[in-house]
Amino acid sequence: MSRQTTLWVLLITLFVCLGAAIYGYVHERGRPDYWRQAHELAAARASELEEEVEAREDDIARLQRDIARWEERFSACKELLAAASEPIASSTEDAPIDTGPPLPEDEDTSEPDEPHDLAESPLGFEIVDEELHDSPLKAQVVLQVLASGDLTANLTEGSLRALLTDLYSYAMAKRGFQYHEHATNVYIYVFTSAEYAASGHQWVAMLDKSLGDPDPDITVNETLIQQYRNPPQPETRFGMTEGQRRDLFREIVRAGDRAMIEAERSYPYLDPLASGYSQEAALARIQRQAEEQDRLNEIYRSALGEQSGLTEAELDAIVSEGLSKEWPLPPFGE
Repeated sequence: MSRQTTLWVLLITLFVCLGAAIYGYVHERGRPDYWRQAHELAAARASELEEEVEAREDDIARLQRDIARWEERFSACKELLAAASEPIASSTEDAPIDTGPPLPEDEDTSEPDEPHDLAESPLGFEIVDEELHDSPLKAQVVLQVLASGDLTANLTEGSLRALLTDLYSYAMAKRGFQYHEHATNVYIYVFTSAEYAASGHQWVAMLDKSLGDPDPDITVNETLIQQYRNPPQPETRFGMTEGQRRDLFREIVRAGDRAMIEAERSYPYLDPLASGYSQEAALARIQRQAEEQDRLNEIYRSALGEQSGLTEAELDAIVSEGLSKEWPLPPFGE
């Protein structure tokens, strides 16, 4: 139903209600109470109709805005398709084997707009996780990327910055968000191995762009870069190879995670919205939780020391070595 038709229907209804009120007055002039009630009902109905007209006008305006946005997106998609068809056609003519992205009729399940053939970065990559968040507050894209290729020769600050810049363009080109034209928040993490990626935060480089930031920020972990460019010579310490110390380091971290989880389960945080909540009680609960965590951690570390035949000081030395060399951490709670 068009806007004009809707308005005519509402106006006709309004006149019918007014006519009914007049009819009541003419034929029931001996009943002033009835006339007054009919008049009040007609006035109330007229007010409701006015509100409905305003609501329909708001709906129509919102639909017009949505149509305009979808028309802009459709035009942008046509421009992207036209721009993409030129390099695909040229690569087909120049190369004997087509290595470009598959056409839609190939029914390939890979991401159609995944970045490929980077000219500025010699690093290969694989997007191992892609998370999208869409809300009225923000449209967010989070990428976890695994670098590949000859990392010893090609893992540099320049190659990582070039890779992150290309991936940022890929994230900003995403469309289809409900509340925003494109991503307002972008976070990209590059890892050098599946173990580092599993830890979730031991990245070799990252890009972050939050809502309101004019440009993205790029941070590079020089320690991990140097490990690939100048790998340290493995050594035996405390009668253990580096591989054995790495495994023990992960077990120590798991023991600490286990102590934290169990302490929080035994002494959960107080709910600020619960009746009887006080800051003093909340702080006392946190203190009790920390004491329980220390007690459990000491028990679990002592058991690891007995199994490995190492002292508490030697366990601390392995932890310090693992942190300084950024050995891969196990996922929390594993």
